[in-house]
Amino acid sequence: MAIVGGSNLILNPQTSIALSNLGKESASPLTIELQATAVVMAFVPFYLNPSLTPIRAVIRETGVNQGGRTLTITTPSREAQEELIRACYSRAGLDPKDTGYVQAHGTGTITGDCIELDAIGTVFQENRHSEEPLCIGYIKANFDHLESSSGLAAIIKVVMMLEKGLIPPCANFESPNPSIDFRGLKLKIPTRLEKWPKDKLQRASISNFGYGKNQRSCHYRERSLLPKSAKDEKSLRRMIQNLEDYCVGPGAEQRPSDLSYTLTLRWSDYKWRAVASAQSIGDLKDALSDPKVNLAQESQNPRLGFVFTGQGAQWFAMGRELLTAYPQFMAAMQEAHDFLKDLGATWGLLGPTDEFNKDENATRINERCISFPLCVVLQICLFRLLYQWRIRPTAGTGHSSGDISAAYASGALSFKEAIVTAYYRGSLCSELVENSRTAGSMLALGKGRVEALQYIRHIRSGTVVVACVNSPSSVTGAGDIDAIDEVKSMAAADNVFSRRLKVRAAYHSPHMQPVANQYEAHLHQHLHHDGCFRGILFSSSATGGLLNSAQQLGPAY
Repeated sequence: MAIVGGSNLILNPQTSIALSNLGKESASPLTIELQATAVVMAFVPFYLNPSLTPIRAVIRETGVNQGGRTLTITTPSREAQEELIRACYSRAGLDPKDTGYVQAHGTGTITGDCIELDAIGTVFQENRHSEEPLCIGYIKANFDHLESSSGLAAIIKVVMMLEKGLIPPCANFESPNPSIDFRGLKLKIPTRLEKWPKDKLQRASISNFGYGKNQRSCHYRERSLLPKSAKDEKSLRRMIQNLEDYCVGPGAEQRPSDLSYTLTLRWSDYKWRAVASAQSIGDLKDALSDPKVNLAQESQNPRLGFVFTGQGAQWFAMGRELLTAYPQFMAAMQEAHDFLKDLGATWGLLGPTDEFNKDENATRINERCISFPLCVVLQICLFRLLYQWRIRPTAGTGHSSGDISAAYASGALSFKEAIVTAYYRGSLCSELVENSRTAGSMLALGKGRVEALQYIRHIRSGTVVVACVNSPSSVTGAGDIDAIDEVKSMAAADNVFSRRLKVRAAYHSPHMQPVANQYEAHLHQHLHHDGCFRGILFSSSATGGLLNSAQQLGPAY
């Protein structure tokens, strides 16, 4: 959650005097500079419970740019304004023609208004019918110049318009500026209270400028998905009819998003389902009355098994696209980033010079202190996103440190406990390798456990153990580097596949024993042992079988 505020305090007359000297102050009392404070609360949807906190509107995209060099420092740039609007809509994947209203900055100057409306009209007139012009408005005539509070005041106004489904008239508007081609740009300024256009989504854009040509653009709202389910087809058709009757009744909920929340999260899932997409109650009624509405039967509940990876699968840009595509994933990554910093990590995830912003040459993804926690963080954040979409496993398992992610997915570890477990695993292993006098390594071998042990018995220098049984015909060995080389040579003589892994440690071997007690002590300090399996089977890669209780996944494990 974030509390976003803006205040304009006039504590002395110097600013007003300077503006007056520049000719920016009006001689009439209709437009003046006021003191004001505006505050809104913003939430990341993943953490929001709509039953406790109403969702007033959804921010689809925002953007900021600068107008560059123009005739004067305060003269806006039409090209920059147009570029900003197009960039925001492109990133959001939206079509400007579906927008029903634009809240303009409205500088109140001859030059500024002409340039702004020309930019808005150029973008929004494309594919828009000339008889259905875009409504534009402003807020200065209502509240005067609010300065640093003007943007938030515009947000509050637009959100209320979306909720009410109404477009208010522009205060004190008498006649249009003859220098602005409203008809050619397909724009209009409302002079009376109007209902939101029926053929337009409840979506609005806001423009806001600064004196030095800094420009902001923000876009709100989208349509809702409304699911319905029942035990059989007959019951589902009856429920669809009941919902259609509700839509035309006197007590019908006017916000589809509220109805969508109830049907999605307060209604049991059954095998017969139907889904409608709507941005208004009237839109929903039309969708439900369509004889082609699709009814589908789920044949059986899907059984999904989630397998979480350990070390070796990481690459420098993994997961980067998810940060911008899904706010829930970004929020989870931010939570992980903050917690890693609390643990004392000298590196981060999301900062300008942190791992998720490095290129292939600068990445530190293969350093043990980073790779262990980063692989776990990425997987548990992705799991959280899938869980939000109701994609949940029937069973889970992990390979090596992937057990940490699997433990989180099953409910045995909390989000922070999983990160703690991975963080100390990485940092202690890193310290061990840097300070160890015995070089260790690992080897992938194309033999089963029994055949691999036969190779190990013939080793003359050092020790090797079977660290991982990957399949009946594949194992991973770990131990002293000279002994690993001996096994590799024996496999080559028998024409058996083998490959040294690109690691400087012998994981899952006695080489890890020096840090075992310290690792367990850290985990005893941070793990609370209060998790429970949420109906998910946990297959242990350490024991080779199913665990009966989440308490078995304690520090000693």
